[in-house]
Amino acid sequence: MRDLTSSRAKTSGYSGLRILQQIAKDVKGSIIDFSIGDVTYSTSRNICEAAWKALKKGYTHYTPVLGLMELRQALAEKLQRENSIECDPQTEVLIAAGGSEGLMTTFLATIDAEDEVLLWDPYYALFAPMVKICGGKVVSIPLREQKSFQIDLEEIEQRITSRTKMMILCNPHNPTGRVYSREELKAIADIAIEKDLLVLSDETYEKILYDGNQHVSIGSLSGMKERTVTMISLSKWYAMTGWRLAYVVADRLLMDSIAKMHAYNVSAAQTSGQYAAIEAIRGRQDDAKSRLEEYRRRRDFIVKRLNEIRGTTCHMPMGTFYAFPNVSSYKKKSFEIAEYLLKEAKVFAVHGTAYGECGEGYIRFNFAIARNMQEIEEGMDRMEAALKKDSFANR
Repeated sequence: MRDLTSSRAKTSGYSGLRILQQIAKDVKGSIIDFSIGDVTYSTSRNICEAAWKALKKGYTHYTPVLGLMELRQALAEKLQRENSIECDPQTEVLIAAGGSEGLMTTFLATIDAEDEVLLWDPYYALFAPMVKICGGKVVSIPLREQKSFQIDLEEIEQRITSRTKMMILCNPHNPTGRVYSREELKAIADIAIEKDLLVLSDETYEKILYDGNQHVSIGSLSGMKERTVTMISLSKWYAMTGWRLAYVVADRLLMDSIAKMHAYNVSAAQTSGQYAAIEAIRGRQDDAKSRLEEYRRRRDFIVKRLNEIRGTTCHMPMGTFYAFPNVSSYKKKSFEIAEYLLKEAKVFAVHGTAYGECGEGYIRFNFAIARNMQEIEEGMDRMEAALKKDSFANR
């Protein structure tokens, strides 16, 4: 029988996280999980009740392709109030079936074969594979810890060619935790305008900020509305990872193409979840804010503890709920270290190369998924003990 799979499927591998998940299935005993970008909390009761009320009322049919008008209106108000982005809810806001679908739909609508896409490395693990599936070419720009993972403007200029179509920005940044300043974003915006480039801005962690750091949406800057697609997931801030809901914001001409790809892909996001999202946006925010304070406590603890482990250093993330320690002193590949920690210490963190070549020498820890502080402390103790063993040094 001939091979019936497509070339794009053959050339697309699973993410580094999924590979480790397969290994974890064979690990005996209790694993302390710092891997996937989920949170330990359940969705707030008021949000769940809004979905249940919608179901009881029989709101179980399709919504418009762009999503419920009431939700789009709520998001337009939020975007103006919190992001300084002016948009028309009728034509410039789309409810996606999760952040991944919002990203893929946007790439399908904007990237042609051989278009070049600038991507800061390390990067969110799905960016590069999605661009490649759409026929685009990823052009990586290193983010260096020595420069506090700042964006180097000269390196952008060096990589722009006649085929460059898009820059992908993740702010706050997964996995480094960097939050980009208004000045940095203004410089990127100036380049995008001068070179006539599109910017896709993933702002999923927009509210998970520490130490007074402020989030700025690049789409709010002068001259950027027409050339920015902003994607924000509800998953992290509202503990709604399983609801698969996000929103995409773009100028109406861009949105027309994005909406077509979305319609072919999923028709529309799930209906009861959209009613839940209205409550999430317009309802009380105290649960989310209390989670943020807990994330800050966890961040402070895990970073301090990682820096106490000999051979490991960790910068303080400005946002997100990820710690990204440097383990390069061990002179081993980051995948080898992550696999060893999983098998030997039963500590599940993700190797930095799951997030690009420049992630080599790092491991990502999600401190929001642990059940409590005690579990984080035990995980760090296990990690330290495992890295001290002769069996690790002699591998």
